[in-house]
Amino acid sequence: YLSENTEQRKKYHRQYRQKKKIETFNLLGGCFCAECGCKILDLLEINHIYGGGNKYFEKNKREPDWYTKVRKDEELRKQLNVLCKIC
Repeated sequence: YLSENTEQRKKYHRQYRQKKKIETFNLLGGCFCAECGCKILDLLEINHIYGGGNKYFEKNKREPDWYTKVRKDEELRKQLNVLCKIC
């Protein structure tokens, strides 16, 4: 079944990741850039307000799902916002 439905599975996983991304962004204030208001979802990303994002990821490399972590951890959400890649 898996090998016969590769494209269907890819499409499902893409939609699932997109849904989780949107849910997470909404918890952080909405699906738009906090600086310029950009609403293009492919350009939006989570930003550490006070810096230190690289250190955080180095420390927590093994975390399987960043969006789930953000949704579950209210203290972490206070340190994050949504920015576009341009800002």
